Amino acid sequence: FEIVAAVADGKLQVDWRYGERLHRRQTVENLAAHFRDRLLDFAASVPDTAANDIEDSYPLSSLQQGILFHSLYDLDPAAYFQQFSFVVSGPLQVPALRQAWAHALARHAVLRTAFAWADRDHPVQTVQHTVDLPWTFLDWRHRDASRRAQDFDAFLADDRKRGFDLQRAPLFRCTLIQETDTR
Repeated sequence: FEIVAAVADGKLQVDWRYGERLHRRQTVENLAAHFRDRLLDFAASVPDTAANDIEDSYPLSSLQQGILFHSLYDLDPAAYFQQFSFVVSGPLQVPALRQAWAHALARHAVLRTAFAWADRDHPVQTVQHTVDLPWTFLDWRHRDASRRAQDFDAFLADDRKRGFDLQRAPLFRCTLIQETDTR
């Protein structure tokens, strides 16, 4: 028994080869129909994503399965949520920074990865061909300097509460906060 699958002209072609002495035709046809149905279920399970936008999919490692389970079970949007912030001093070319992040997103599949688990025995991670860069620019130059630290802490807390939809890539977002003309 052999299954040969290849993509030709942007379409998946599957060839089912079997020995008629060992396998009944109806059994192989049933298996092929089940295979087709699972592929269609998989494509439909990725929210707001056309099936042809999926570049690849992978099973989850044991660690990823555990983290996904606890993230869904905990119901806390901040579970396994990490925030990174840093200060850039001096002149900043905002369009160039945004373009650099967009380039990283396009180049690295891991940044375009989400998870699918609904109606399946085992969750998978799916990589999309393209995703939009989640970019926010906040101009705080006119805010009172004495309140900026407090405002920043409040912003971070609100951002954690937003969490992420683990079924939609990317699973990160960028926010640039300009405090002064050089920071």
